[in-house]
Amino acid sequence: MYTWMLIAHSWWRWGVVLLAAVVLVHLLFMRGAWRTWEEHALRFFPIALDVQVLLGVALFAVSPLTGEAMRSGTLFANEVARFWSMEHALPMVLALVLAHVGQKRLRAALAAGNQSSRAGRWLLIGAILLLLASIPWPVMPNGRPLFRV
Repeated sequence: MYTWMLIAHSWWRWGVVLLAAVVLVHLLFMRGAWRTWEEHALRFFPIALDVQVLLGVALFAVSPLTGEAMRSGTLFANEVARFWSMEHALPMVLALVLAHVGQKRLRAALAAGNQSSRAGRWLLIGAILLLLASIPWPVMPNGRPLFRV
């Protein structure tokens, strides 16, 4: 089960990153009305991030690395376990919260006929930047492969 969840978590991130890229490009560069497919990306970005975080929490629960570190009381002393439990997980949860609040504010502004909600835009941009900064890219010390098989 651990291997399946690890693969699902690894591959699902590309859907999240793709939706984040669409939303980010619109937020940063396009100032006109949101098109239907962009509104769908805006709607599904937090949902995709929810799924990713739930997969991550489940993966944390069944991981042999974090399980052993928690049983031995060395979760924060073990550099790798600390990375996965704190340095990766906490920014991702914060990105999830920012994505939901930003999406709600931006959709409320769009429903009111306003094409821009500055707070919503910046919250979503912050969520996307946190998301991208917290992904364990292959060049990082605790990095992982881009595609797991």
